[in-house]
Amino acid sequence: MFCAHSSSEVVSRDSLASLITPAFNYVEFTPALANYQAMVSSGEIGLVQDDSLLVFLNQFETHLATFDWHTELAGDVFFTGPVYDMKRELGTIESLIASDSLQAFVRRRSVGVAAESFWMIQSNWLTAIRQMERAAAGVVRQVDSQLQAR
Repeated sequence: MFCAHSSSEVVSRDSLASLITPAFNYVEFTPALANYQAMVSSGEIGLVQDDSLLVFLNQFETHLATFDWHTELAGDVFFTGPVYDMKRELGTIESLIASDSLQAFVRRRSVGVAAESFWMIQSNWLTAIRQMERAAAGVVRQVDSQLQAR
């Protein structure tokens, strides 16, 4: 991703901005889990007998755990450590993009590692959301199918 930091290759300002911008954007997202949490905490999930429905519920729980872990990790990385140090030194993304030193700044190994780390966390976070959505859709399809069969 940030392989240009070790060469003399010039990368466009737009490309550099799109690569480093995620490190400056912490997005909070809280999925609506009230029904799922009520089912789990009440013990009603144990009453589910349909194996395919249990598979979807298990997938949802697995992806929710991944989502939660990446959310916590993103917060830790965003507010402490190398991403925070990079932002503290720089100020704002707008000042970096407008700066003539953008190329040199992004070529610094610590900056590349910090930005790439945060980009990867956000990518994994979004993947977990998509997978939770697919599993939830599977639950809905399975329940709908059972209701129509009655």
